[in-house]
Amino acid sequence: MAVIGVFLVLFIGTVFFVGIGTLIYYFIYKHIINQRLAKGITDKKGLLSPIWLAVILLGISLLCNLLLTAAFSLLVFNTETSSGVVEEEYGYISESVMYEEMP
Repeated sequence: MAVIGVFLVLFIGTVFFVGIGTLIYYFIYKHIINQRLAKGITDKKGLLSPIWLAVILLGISLLCNLLLTAAFSLLVFNTETSSGVVEEEYGYISESVMYEEMP
């Protein structure tokens, strides 16, 4: 159950990170572009489009999520104890039961 919770937190965090980061950048982008247009400056280098920033932030977020998931998996699914002895994994073996025919 903890694994599902971690994935939900990472997913919601990604949505907020990309959404809020892009929204903040959009307002800054709009302000700078409007200032340049008001002053008549057209020869400066263009700014990064907000859509491309969202793609970059999504890539950064997915990379961080991958690293956090790997670290979480190492902590949760670690089978070694502090003494270095590997614990036995518990598996379920299905046993086939033969039924005798009734006479």
